[in-house]
Amino acid sequence: MAVLRPPALHVPTLIEALVDRARSMPDRTAVTLLSRTRVQATLSYRDLYEGGLRYAGLLRHRWGLQDGEPVVIVLPTDVSFFLAFWGILLGRGIPVPVYPPVRLHRMQDYGVYVRHVLADCQARLIVTDRTLAAFLRFLRAEPTRYTFVTVEDLRSGPALARPLEVGPDDTALLQYTSGSTAAPRGVQLYHRHLVANILAMGHHVGLLDTDAAVSWLPLYHDMGLIGMVLGTLFWGLPLYVFSPLEFIRRPVYWLRSIARYRATISAAPNFAYGVCATKLRDFELEGLDLTSWRIALCGAEPILAATIEGFIRRFRPYGFRPEAFTAAYGLAENTLAVTMAPIGEGLRVDRVDRAVFETERRAVPTDAKDTAVMTWVACGVPIPDTEVCIADAAGRPLPERHEGTILVRSPSVMAGYYRNPQATAEVLRDGWLDTGDLGYMADGYLYVTGRQKELIIRGGRNYYPQDIEQVVQTVEGIRRGNVCVFSVPDEREGTERIVIIAETRVRDPARWARIEADIRERVLREVGVPVSEIRLVPPGTLPKTTSGKLQRVQSRQAYLAGEVRPIRPEDVRRPALLRWLQAAGRLLRPLLRGPS
Repeated sequence: MAVLRPPALHVPTLIEALVDRARSMPDRTAVTLLSRTRVQATLSYRDLYEGGLRYAGLLRHRWGLQDGEPVVIVLPTDVSFFLAFWGILLGRGIPVPVYPPVRLHRMQDYGVYVRHVLADCQARLIVTDRTLAAFLRFLRAEPTRYTFVTVEDLRSGPALARPLEVGPDDTALLQYTSGSTAAPRGVQLYHRHLVANILAMGHHVGLLDTDAAVSWLPLYHDMGLIGMVLGTLFWGLPLYVFSPLEFIRRPVYWLRSIARYRATISAAPNFAYGVCATKLRDFELEGLDLTSWRIALCGAEPILAATIEGFIRRFRPYGFRPEAFTAAYGLAENTLAVTMAPIGEGLRVDRVDRAVFETERRAVPTDAKDTAVMTWVACGVPIPDTEVCIADAAGRPLPERHEGTILVRSPSVMAGYYRNPQATAEVLRDGWLDTGDLGYMADGYLYVTGRQKELIIRGGRNYYPQDIEQVVQTVEGIRRGNVCVFSVPDEREGTERIVIIAETRVRDPARWARIEADIRERVLREVGVPVSEIRLVPPGTLPKTTSGKLQRVQSRQAYLAGEVRPIRPEDVRRPALLRWLQAAGRLLRPLLRGPS
């Protein structure tokens, strides 16, 4: 067992990394695609390189791909995604991964998102497959003429003899932000940004030649694409990957894949750890052995101590070691990672005086039994070559344990938002990236406390939506992870009203009033703030980003526009299958009519 060393690159580009792997270890398996924990396909480094050159040749010669041209990828987690991604890069294009349509009842929202991305990056080519091309048929009615390139058309044809030359300051990827607080923006990442972040993460972790990774994370999201796919290729680690849809259907596949392939590294957001801790039944875990898992990364959304503690309790008997848990903080604008916990340290929490934090924005530690506390999870220390500064509204650095805006400076900070200099100027100033997130530093560790735009100020105190949401989702009848809290102005009182929208599957209308009363009582008792309005809604009402984050700003806008209606008896009387068939019928009706 030895510490891995990165490839010796003449030029810091992803292309150089792929060429190095294809030459030095051509037949080693790079990616193993799984279905229900079983192997469906494998790709060696030679397969990625030669398949990418074939796709690049076809894109250049048949579809006229130009240097630096964005190409949107709408593909599921399969072989075609990997070859298309590398084909675009090897052909000197810019990959723009976009999530495929998966929720029939969200097709209207999906159409808005896809149109926005296509218009924003001015893409002409859309690489997809024939099945998804049918679902994207609505784009054919757009004034802009899009060219659909299906992977079935890319299976044979002239390949490039060698990769087209790219440099460290050429754009390697447009990573669209999640859109949790604003319209999605195209984060423009050069090759050197990606290489710098992948190098820093690898050095921080101390990768070993015995390491292997399992991932179900979406390939259009930075943690899945950059952290798992590009990171493992760059460092030469085997990667076992399967679709996020399989995780949603059967979360146990994640843990069983780690056990079956003796994986040492895997990552997921907080909610995934919570689902496994609370939803899996004992019989599903029979024979599970998680002793190989040495780095259990967690990021991409607020990390809750109760969730991780619950996961540790549930899976310690199955060999999961508490010290394997590794919290992280990052964002697309810094390529991916900003901070990570020291490997082998485990969960680290800070319990602070709630009243002081809410009124003075100071994190004062307390163990007093009679003091209301807030618990924050440490998101680690800055990874190599990365600086973190906590600043006030004027940009001045704050002392330790004072909450402010998180600023980041590193070689991984984006070039800017693609074709959007105004938005770029708002977040990049004097070499620092304004993340828009709030947090504080203590003993070298970063604690992330929320989003600046989502902070609720009432009666001179600061309240944090996720803090209230965490309390609400403990009420019986409320769907965990499907609660949204925001504030709206109260002109009469001169303060802010707190609104809670919570999804429920409870069918009995007589219980709804009891649920609302329980929410009010619990929030007042545990957070100390009265709730102005509670709106119970049917499952699937709350908008979420492509990475599963709640879109509080969009929820607030929908509420103010009168578009969030309370749950009604008829919403729960219709069988779920009937609701699904009705949604499918609305979606497929234009397809069945044929071309217009």
